[in-house]
Amino acid sequence: MCDGCGINNSLEIHHKDEDWKNNDVKNLQILCRECHSKKHQNITAVNQSFGYDFDKIVSIQKKGKEECYDISMNANENSASFIANGFIVHNCPHNLRTYRKDAWNKFYIFDVVVEHTTYSQDEGEVSYYEYLPYETYQPILKEFGLDYIPCIAKIRNPSRDQLYNELRRNTFLIQEGEGVGEGIVIKNYTYCNKYGRQTWANIVREEFKEKHIKKTDTPTTTKEISIEERIIDGYVTEKFIEKIYAKFVTNMNGWKSQYIPMLLNTVYHDLVTEELWNIVKSFKNPTIDFEKLQQRVNCKIKEIKSDLF
Repeated sequence: MCDGCGINNSLEIHHKDEDWKNNDVKNLQILCRECHSKKHQNITAVNQSFGYDFDKIVSIQKKGKEECYDISMNANENSASFIANGFIVHNCPHNLRTYRKDAWNKFYIFDVVVEHTTYSQDEGEVSYYEYLPYETYQPILKEFGLDYIPCIAKIRNPSRDQLYNELRRNTFLIQEGEGVGEGIVIKNYTYCNKYGRQTWANIVREEFKEKHIKKTDTPTTTKEISIEERIIDGYVTEKFIEKIYAKFVTNMNGWKSQYIPMLLNTVYHDLVTEELWNIVKSFKNPTIDFEKLQQRVNCKIKEIKSDLF
């Protein structure tokens, strides 16, 4: 049960001293996701641990109107993007003519970034961009009457079905009776790729993809599924995960959210110790990236047991 509001689902462990390595029982507190996030939102120590610096807005002044230009780049809509005065702008041909008439020839803000400058002895002055969270920039854009792409849902650890459900209900700017939009963009402001860059993911409808397939004389190739993905599909089944979860519930006389790391590690351990010989025989001595395999196992558990996260 949440110590903050008393609900009994979506529970997480909060470290009272903000040190996630200090797992002393007296330092732990059970909170729901919402209460847990409120505990952390204004903690300076936590924000610094993620490398964030927050500046307070002193004032906002209108600058009037300026002459602007319509710019497009010689590339498709997925690669032709540029930054204009802190806004991310990209080509978007919209071949599916389902948008309302009043939606065309208008500028919609998709993201807002702030430019920072650092200095190092090796590279000298270096600039980098920080994406502002939607909750930060949306009130400002709304105050000044700027058109922007709204957030349609906030989901923690979404399953594939949840994401596709949001894809099916996206009717922003679509004519009534003309179905749904071309796709959705998934943003995680705390995620960076291996190059340290914030990146988004997107899901598009089949009709939209078909409009953008280039017709060539070269044969169509199918993306090869990695050996790690094939192992997950073949061996990390719902039955396999549920069996291990049931053992936890029995051995621990119930389930608590602090058992999540143990569950993740046990499923991976049992997969390797119990099924590795069968995997080697089935896939004929494959070369396996075990770090990647463990990551895929964790993702599969979160998909099957989404109610625990």
